Amino acid sequence: MLSSRPGMQRYAAIGLVVMWAGCFGPKSHDCESGGATWVCPQELACANPPTYCANPLEVNACDGKPEAAPCRTDVVPDGICVDNACQMCSPDIEGCRSVGWNPMTVPGDTYTVVYAAGSGDAWAAGGSGELLHYDGAHWEPDATFTPLTGGATVASISGTSSAHLFAMASNESVFHQSGGTWVASTTSMLMHGVWADGDDSAFAVGLSGDVERFASGTWTQLPNTMTTTTLRAVWGTSATNVYAVGGAGTTGTVIHYNGSSWTASTVGAATLDAVWGSGPNDIYVGGAAGIYHSTDGSTWTPQGSSTSAIQSIWGSSATDVFETVTSVGILHSDGTGLWVPLISPASASSISGSGPADVFAAAGSQIVHYTGAAWSTALVGTPTDDFQSIWAASPSALFAASNAGLDRYDGVSWTKDTSNGGWHGVWARASDDAYAVGGGVTGVSIDHWDGSAWSPQTNPSSSSLFGVTGTSTMEYAIGESVISGANGTWTAGASFPNTASENAIWVSDDGTIFAAGDQLYTVSGGTADALFGPGETWNAIWGTSASDVFAAGLAGQIRHYDGTSWSEPMDVPTTVDLNGLWGTSDDDVFAVGATGTILHYHAQLWTMVPPPPGVTATFMSVAGSGSTIFIAGANGTVARLIESAP
Repeated sequence: MLSSRPGMQRYAAIGLVVMWAGCFGPKSHDCESGGATWVCPQELACANPPTYCANPLEVNACDGKPEAAPCRTDVVPDGICVDNACQMCSPDIEGCRSVGWNPMTVPGDTYTVVYAAGSGDAWAAGGSGELLHYDGAHWEPDATFTPLTGGATVASISGTSSAHLFAMASNESVFHQSGGTWVASTTSMLMHGVWADGDDSAFAVGLSGDVERFASGTWTQLPNTMTTTTLRAVWGTSATNVYAVGGAGTTGTVIHYNGSSWTASTVGAATLDAVWGSGPNDIYVGGAAGIYHSTDGSTWTPQGSSTSAIQSIWGSSATDVFETVTSVGILHSDGTGLWVPLISPASASSISGSGPADVFAAAGSQIVHYTGAAWSTALVGTPTDDFQSIWAASPSALFAASNAGLDRYDGVSWTKDTSNGGWHGVWARASDDAYAVGGGVTGVSIDHWDGSAWSPQTNPSSSSLFGVTGTSTMEYAIGESVISGANGTWTAGASFPNTASENAIWVSDDGTIFAAGDQLYTVSGGTADALFGPGETWNAIWGTSASDVFAAGLAGQIRHYDGTSWSEPMDVPTTVDLNGLWGTSDDDVFAVGATGTILHYHAQLWTMVPPPPGVTATFMSVAGSGSTIFIAGANGTVARLIESAP
């Protein structure tokens, strides 16, 4: 995904390029790579062109790592390998990873449209009449495009690449880039939207239901579009599958073109302004009355609860879709119909990207960039509840265990199912199949959720329980021993030495049980075997397989198990106590702990993730489903992170 972890970055050379030996006399040394040779000062190490020379610490941090791998030095806490040297990132550099919608450095203007033609290749326009281009490191006015005058602006941009681009102006002009030159053409009517179906072909829509086709350098009106209302946006999958949207007053209009004729339908109770799809069976339209989804292009289902106007829609796939909403900002959907508001500029009006970790939005005086992860707006829990454990059966089915009871979050609001406190752990197989352990003064309770109520089950160990997990067919809980359950019946299993109570449990797909507490254990049959000795306290354990397990605990300790042994403490940029672990893969793992600490593991490196603004509460647990990660802790604090790209 994610992170405050860094990403790729492009830099100018940081050392003087010298193509002859001896320039520095005896205090220099020769370098060679890819057939090129140069000389670096003795105090600098050989990096790869075009950086050439770099601080030895920066080079050592990237030796053996691929280009764009995360790196760390004493000077660069979260960097990226560029030309075999560890460099700092910035929001302006293509591929650099950070959490949130981050403002880029742009010339002063009011931006209303943005279009991503590819990685490191985006375009934007606003009130000045200029057309800006992003080259992967800078936003600059395109010197080959003559700025529009008389108040005209670029209203829509589309293309197949920067070599083949259409820019539609608000004055009936359309500019086509081909071969490095912008060529102006004129449509019959005032147009609002353009969509390119090929390098040198496009559809444009506008006043009075007008749709025009660009081919062989000429715009031609298409007949019988089945509407006379103003059309405001157009999109398709091919020249034989095109959708245009618009409407008038209290009626939204969608027309569809099959390559020879048009059909029309009404959608919603207000004008439509946006259309996008991931394919012919996954289409969205939106406008003043909200957003609608269709799987066949004829039946439209309303989604979301926003009462503000949808201005723009774009996604990288069917499970990663964004919309901009007037005076609200940017919302995200994982394709299930649940739209999550992200912390983003409320002025965002246009959105486009080249992939899940490369999305741009025009937002008034800013162009903001998203690289795969952003916090949603706050999930308001009960301030007196200290959450101990959470589990997400789906993005809209979060279970939480706290000192004050058991709670559920449905993606919109919280429900408190029980008020008896003391719960330590919760785990869910599905939205109607969850287990919680702890509860009460003794903490021996096991409760099961069947979709309508929690009901008690018998604990055969009669000892306090602190963690619970499961597989597709079994449940497991942990305290002074491991107990297992199936079909509501729990069986006592292995006990731990010295009647110690362990804190956390995780079970691999092959049935291997891992436990964490005063030591790290595997449990098989009736025996608990210590894999790692005493002296450290472990609060959380999680893995992807029996040979890929992480454990986290006090003072920022994280160790990794490879199926044979536990590693030395991993390089972690914190010393606070860590309480929770969870991930989506062996290369996308989260750890959470005190004072709002969030860590992310990617490319064999742990980096800090900044929490939502103002959050400093201790985090106790992390869990997720799909692209949604939930993090919870003290004072009813719950944060939701949308992670489009690991």
